[in-house]
Amino acid sequence: MPARQAQSAAVDVVDHYVDALTPEWTVIDREDRPPDMSMVELRQGDSSRGVSIFVGVVEPFGRPAFLDLRIQALLCREGLPGLGSGEVSCMTAPISELVRYPGGEPVVSSPQPSPGPVREPVPLPDYGFVLLPGESSDQVHSYRSAIMGIPEARRGQRLVLRYYRQALDDWIIVAKDKRNLLVKDPDSTDGLAIQADWSIWVGEVSGVVELEIRAISCSDEYSCNWSPA
Repeated sequence: MPARQAQSAAVDVVDHYVDALTPEWTVIDREDRPPDMSMVELRQGDSSRGVSIFVGVVEPFGRPAFLDLRIQALLCREGLPGLGSGEVSCMTAPISELVRYPGGEPVVSSPQPSPGPVREPVPLPDYGFVLLPGESSDQVHSYRSAIMGIPEARRGQRLVLRYYRQALDDWIIVAKDKRNLLVKDPDSTDGLAIQADWSIWVGEVSGVVELEIRAISCSDEYSCNWSPA
């Protein structure tokens, strides 16, 4: 789901559990910390039975955001040293089912298809790139450009990514930043992770552009199975 929707949904999920469990259960502690997470601890009446519900917002690179829901049973006690009158302390305990998940049971995602060998749909940009056999495989092609001045290498890194954005304009852009471009073939689950960077070469007076093209698979137009290191 979109990131903003996930951030709002995290609070909604915690509200769902609070509404479902009260008034039999009492809120002991709650923390809403947008845009990252929302959590609540509840205690069943005056018993030792408690539960912690944590909902985190996860925003992986190149994929839509999703919620990480964790439910942990708690053992609650009063009158412990250091606590004020009526204060409760809870610690983790074995989990047991307390209330239905919002919207039914949790969904187990289907595994994404494995990517095949990398196939480059457009020629390499004209920077004298050579394949690095020791760093390449069927699914990853690693290249290094010809040696050039440092300003040219820095500019070349930006222009290489611009070249692929323009050359692959009929592909779907899943994600991009200053070093990475994730694109998907509109007619299949095939995708490419293109990473360009520059580095100093030969005594800090020259530079090169480093290019990696990796085969990836995408489950839909907004989700691919790769994140940059």
